[in-house]
Amino acid sequence: MVMQAVQKRQCWECLRRRLVCDFGQPACKKCTSSGKECPGYDEKKPLKWLDPGKVTSKSRKRTTTRAFGTSRAVVTTSHKNYSLPKGDKSTPPETETGETGRTQNQPILDFLLDWRDDTSDIVQAVYYYNSHLYPELLVLNEMAPNPYIIFFPLSIIPLLPPSIRHIIVCYSLTYRITTLPYGSKPLSHQSVSWSRVYHHRGSAIQAIREEIGGEGTRSSDKTIAAVLMLLCYELQYSAVWRHHVDGLAKLINLRGGIETLFESAKYLRPSIVLFVVIGIFANTTSPPSEQITVTDPSRLTIIVMDWYDTIFPHTMVPQALFLDIININLLRFRYSQTRSTADCTELQIEAEDILMHIGSFSPEAWVDSMGGSFREEWLQLSSLFQSATTLYCILSLQSLSILPDTPHLRAIRNAHGDLLGLLIEKCLKDWRTRKYLMWPMVVFGVEAVARSSVVQNRLDEQLMQVKLDMGTLSPMRASDLLKRFWASGKTGWDDCFDDAYAFIF
Repeated sequence: MVMQAVQKRQCWECLRRRLVCDFGQPACKKCTSSGKECPGYDEKKPLKWLDPGKVTSKSRKRTTTRAFGTSRAVVTTSHKNYSLPKGDKSTPPETETGETGRTQNQPILDFLLDWRDDTSDIVQAVYYYNSHLYPELLVLNEMAPNPYIIFFPLSIIPLLPPSIRHIIVCYSLTYRITTLPYGSKPLSHQSVSWSRVYHHRGSAIQAIREEIGGEGTRSSDKTIAAVLMLLCYELQYSAVWRHHVDGLAKLINLRGGIETLFESAKYLRPSIVLFVVIGIFANTTSPPSEQITVTDPSRLTIIVMDWYDTIFPHTMVPQALFLDIININLLRFRYSQTRSTADCTELQIEAEDILMHIGSFSPEAWVDSMGGSFREEWLQLSSLFQSATTLYCILSLQSLSILPDTPHLRAIRNAHGDLLGLLIEKCLKDWRTRKYLMWPMVVFGVEAVARSSVVQNRLDEQLMQVKLDMGTLSPMRASDLLKRFWASGKTGWDDCFDDAYAFIF
């Protein structure tokens, strides 16, 4: 009797196509032979995006509402229903679908093969962000509130310029592809998905070119935001990014410079802050002669101190250590401009002062000054960045012969290398901290050139773990770069970063 009851329910695809289902398990043969994925025999119909104006049969016991002012029927999701994950630190609690980072009863959206048109893609991309990425960002918001992490209302899509719409699709599609476990989708499926990414990326670049070509839109808020979004995308998923930085700097200068723009265009402040953060971290992993100048170097530390409440949620780096990173970058740049013996002696004195300042930083005292919750997480992160900054200071400045290679500095390097490796392991197990590991892992990778292949292989595994967790190809590029460096027989910081690189989430 039970089998008969099951067989009376056809699979949803056969029902849609008005075919007689053969009730095969786990998938019916009619779907398999036609190259379609059998949606199964569940009581509730799987979520599927519809073309505008298309009518379909209603699913059993399904409630739908209209959204975005169109005829498309979607299952609406209110940002008020989200709650921050609690409990186990290794992964956010699993949903009823078995995936993490989303609320219970959240439908799984997989639009990798559902190529329709640009309008459908942008709606699906925004919905994917709201249902998958936004809950994960809320987890980060729990430790350091970021007012720029927002739920994305579908109703604002018509207000966005075409460039930003296409970039949003690039983000959502690429994130979906890169977070798929290896072998979970046929390569042909991923090939189709990547072709869609390239289509939208090309459309975004073309739209930005047209916006920059217009007299009234050349340096508008929307154009600057679009270029910044494209820059951030290219940093995560492509090696082509440096010319976007140069172009963005020119657009900002047309608006009076970064400080003037920050004060006059409050809606651009997230973009401006990200531009500053990108420039500072990119300067650590680029040749000293190819530093990004986001503003007058004499003003940079003052700007960062004034804006640090806005910068901090993007980096989680204590302000004192972030300023040390900036000062190391400036030392490297000054060295590239002049290399006289007198100047090198002066730079060495400054470098030793910076190293002493980093060493005087107390993670415990800093955490005490923070107050509130998450003491253990803040202690791990502050210690992590102290060790990473110490190693960056020693390795990068020794590479330029600003700091000497002494037994004392070797001892400091080894101690912080050991500590950084342990802290990376710990932070990887905590979903509140592991999204901030990209730069420290790259720093540890350079230090690991003097360590065993066991340590190097473990770091490579960790980078692949971060790649799946973050949905970015940046860890893969870091892995390729570090493996090439380890095999080169060279040991200097600038031997590794012989071109402009940027590793930031």
